[in-house]
Amino acid sequence: MTKFRLPLALITATAVAALTATVALGGGARIVPFKATFKGTATTKVTGSRVDITARATGTGPLIGVSRLTGVGVGTKSGDAACVPFTGPGTIVTAKRTTIKFTVAPSSTGCGSSDNNTVTVTGTAKVTGGTGTYRLARGTWTFSGYYDRGTGAFTVTFSGSMRV
Repeated sequence: MTKFRLPLALITATAVAALTATVALGGGARIVPFKATFKGTATTKVTGSRVDITARATGTGPLIGVSRLTGVGVGTKSGDAACVPFTGPGTIVTAKRTTIKFTVAPSSTGCGSSDNNTVTVTGTAKVTGGTGTYRLARGTWTFSGYYDRGTGAFTVTFSGSMRV
């Protein structure tokens, strides 16, 4: 019996070390694809070179079900430039009432059309956490969509992945 004490102790120590490393490195985390499209309304208010943005929409995606999106942002106009860079936080409240928080990267833009009524939005959003399943979520999404200044109609599609 004495022969097996050292190997059993070694196996036990190795298992404990592996479990500790898995917990420390977030071994339960997994990367999941994300895609969702939202439609709603947005508003912009221009004061000098500052553009204040608000958006509210509902949409759906395979991971989140029917969900609500809210966001605010700030852009900065530069002269007569057709494109305005903007940034700001947003939240998605999922069908299960959990939230996903994200921040639009400052390299994102809204570019006006020649009639200056339709704005095409494109950019990147960084997932910064949330609640429930998404409490520790991290990742990067790209987005594209449009905003109609005349009607306030807003549509955006996000795609990418995130660690949950």
